[in-house]
Amino acid sequence: MRRYVSGDSVMIYARGGAVPRSIPEGQVLCHNDIQHWPNMPCGVNGFRAWTEAEAPKGFVKCPCGYAGLPHYAARDHVAEVRKGGMKDWHCGGLAYDPKGYGKYF
Repeated sequence: MRRYVSGDSVMIYARGGAVPRSIPEGQVLCHNDIQHWPNMPCGVNGFRAWTEAEAPKGFVKCPCGYAGLPHYAARDHVAEVRKGGMKDWHCGGLAYDPKGYGKYF
């Protein structure tokens, strides 16, 4: 985990190649808007997840299923997920794989 401090905010990034399995007490899990599948490791195609004390401005609860944990993402990403936009996502040679095995083609 990498810790970044900016003013009063402390962000703790998930280790590259990892998928978070828990959320520290007093923190919320967030991820960026890079296309991903539910068990995509951090670092693949620029995908990142982190925790901080509260969700950033413009982030809302996300229903995408990432890591099987409650989390937040940017409002635009959440709108895309709700439209069903993740079903056909392909990420630089990695196909969406609901079991999280990361199929390569």
